[in-house]
Amino acid sequence: MDTLETKRLEMFRRVRELGPEHAAQFPADSYGGGLFVSLDTVIKGLEEHALRQSTGQSTVREGTSSKAAVRDELWRRLEAISRTARVIAFTSPGLEDKFRLPRGIGDEALLQLARTFASDAAPLKDEFIRRGLAATFIEDLNEEAEAFEAAITRKAQGRSAHVSASAEIDDLIERGMRTVRELDALFRNTFADDPATLAAWQSASHVERRVPRHAKAKSPADSAPPSSQ
Repeated sequence: MDTLETKRLEMFRRVRELGPEHAAQFPADSYGGGLFVSLDTVIKGLEEHALRQSTGQSTVREGTSSKAAVRDELWRRLEAISRTARVIAFTSPGLEDKFRLPRGIGDEALLQLARTFASDAAPLKDEFIRRGLAATFIEDLNEEAEAFEAAITRKAQGRSAHVSASAEIDDLIERGMRTVRELDALFRNTFADDPATLAAWQSASHVERRVPRHAKAKSPADSAPPSSQ
């Protein structure tokens, strides 16, 4: 959640606390009581999706780091195979083209290339091993390719969770702001002759915004309930 969304969640919590304080005026089965129930639902939803959003962000960061490390190792193994293939090509012309390693390729292309190298190297396994590659170099390459694919998937899942949670947060913030505006009208009408309660309401429903240094003095409109925009 960004700063404004966090401040709005904090405001929703402050407003929610006014429900029990004014249960006599807004019992559970009243319109006002229903608004407080709706606000509580919004708050719980925001807390849930904020956690999902944060978890998604962490997964993306971890996935990015993990994917980079696995990609480097995969590339190192492919370079060894390509380098060795150029030597084998002295007696098998054209082999170097089959194991050519293009630069600047994307993740999916690299993954496919690794699988192709593993498949093409299988009939020549003994030739590669004779020239110093490990006896399990094909199996090792396949394992590294699987690890790379898993890292790509984890990062994508984290990004998807983050995007989904962010969309839910946007919707819940909008619903919460509508509920607060409904409660604003209710409080102003119900407690029109009770300045202390109105002051408490205005304090609870206020969302502090950062004001630029060059901004002019606040206008009367600044004391109005926060909008959803």
